Amino acid sequence: MPDEAVPIARIEGEIDISNADDVRDALEQLVGNAAVGLVLNLSDVRYIDSAAVHLILRLASQLQKRRQKLHAVVPADEAVRHVLVLTAVERLVPLHLTEDAAVAAMRSARS
Repeated sequence: MPDEAVPIARIEGEIDISNADDVRDALEQLVGNAAVGLVLNLSDVRYIDSAAVHLILRLASQLQKRRQKLHAVVPADEAVRHVLVLTAVERLVPLHLTEDAAVAAMRSARS
């Protein structure tokens, strides 16, 4: 983990009903109590379904209860970004183009 205060989770492939619970369990293990939150890098994710959208919203809600944030990295021209915008996830989870931008935004929100 490059930065203990802001863990980064990089996911590849697909997030759908077949693996969403396993992905959620793994993500929940990454965020310690001292962390500012979690950066979820979806740059290498090619497909998400409603289970993935639910996972992201639930994770954001759980982190918010702990006074932590969830930010996501998604390339501008990817289908995943369009799904997150269409389902209004981007209203609750800020979307960034790079990990550096996500980490910087999370840190600035904390200070």
